[in-house]
Parts: sequence; structure tokens; C-alpha cells
Amino acid sequence: MESAKEYAYGIIPLRRFEEGYQVLLIHQISHSDTHWTFPKGHAESGETPLQTALRELQEETGLTPQSVNTENSFIQEYVFTHEGRRIEKQVTYFVGYIAKDADLLTQQEEILEARWCTFFEARQLLTYDGTRELLDEVEQVLMVG
Repeated sequence: MESAKEYAYGIIPLRRFEEGYQVLLIHQISHSDTHWTFPKGHAESGETPLQTALRELQEETGLTPQSVNTENSFIQEYVFTHEGRRIEKQVTYFVGYIAKDADLLTQQEEILEARWCTFFEARQLLTYDGTRELLDEVEQVLMVG
């Protein structure tokens, strides 16, 4: 089976409230499947990982962070098969802080819905264990920071 390595970049959008953080999840349409995850995508020519992550967040959700934590990035790696090809995918995420009153505008072609959740709610919604583990890592950094 033919195999390929893919790289993608994304933002884990957070907004702060008195009782803690909320995280934005998207219900992504991917090929013939759907799943709950974070906004991400592939780089366009000449883009840095951060530029890609910010562009994808804007395209998929209409959001632009007030600030981004570039000191800590979070890596997710997984393997899947698509059209007879084995894909090894690596996604690098940055945490982006979103204004409480920011307007959410989802990209209809790729996103079924988007939802702000507590970390507890997000763990229930996220489709894959690897994405839940990523959220746990983010929460650990937030608790230490």
C-alpha cells in the first residue's frame, strides 16, 4: 500500500470566563465521515505553521485570536487510510485566546457545527482518544501557567 506523510496546523481556541476556560470544537466534515475536533488544515505555499493555523481558524470559524501561545505547541500524530493510501498525519496545534464576544461564523462546506464547551463537555464530544489526550495536555499547561 502506498503511504504518505501529511502535516497540518491548527488552533485550539479558548475563551476565559470567571469559572474557567471554554474550548471551541468543530464538527468537521472529512471525506464521507464527520468527527468532533479542533480547527486545522494544510499549509499553503510560503506559510509558516502559525500562519497556516491562523488562516485555517479564520476560514473555518471566522475567529481571530486576541493572542496565541507560541511557547507551547501540541503535536498529534495518527495514521489512517484514504483511497487506498496509508496516511501518516502530524498536526501541530497552538492555543489561541478568543474574545468572549467574538462572532462565530462557520465554513458551511467543511463544518456541520461549532460549539463552545467546558473541558468536561469537550471530552464527551471529541470523537478520538488522541484528541481528548491533546485537550488534557492543554489543560495541564493552563493549570501550571
